[in-house]
Amino acid sequence: MFMDKLSDCSTIIKLLKYILKLEIESAQLLLTEKTSMLVATGLIFIVMLCLGCCSFVFLLVGVALVLCEVMPFYWACFILCLSCALLLWPVYRFRHKIIIDPVVRVVSRIIISNPEK
Repeated sequence: MFMDKLSDCSTIIKLLKYILKLEIESAQLLLTEKTSMLVATGLIFIVMLCLGCCSFVFLLVGVALVLCEVMPFYWACFILCLSCALLLWPVYRFRHKIIIDPVVRVVSRIIISNPEK
């Protein structure tokens, strides 16, 4: 009778070790998946930012060339530089709505999402 209880206890301990091992592996896989999603999202953001900046520069050069027909080139560049600097104010003013809140939403959705889905 005592040997049966020891056998049952050892079986339960082996089963608990196996379950713990599976939970650790599941957590590692989930962490890997979430980390790769965060890195991929960050890389996509960086690529989109670079492409957007290049497009914006070409747009500004085009507008400067159009303005050159009416005024000297340096004044056209100065006006465009000033308008771009003025665009920085709303970005800074609304940085939480434009940048911080969406990033927090994406990160929290990735990290807190239910792995069962």
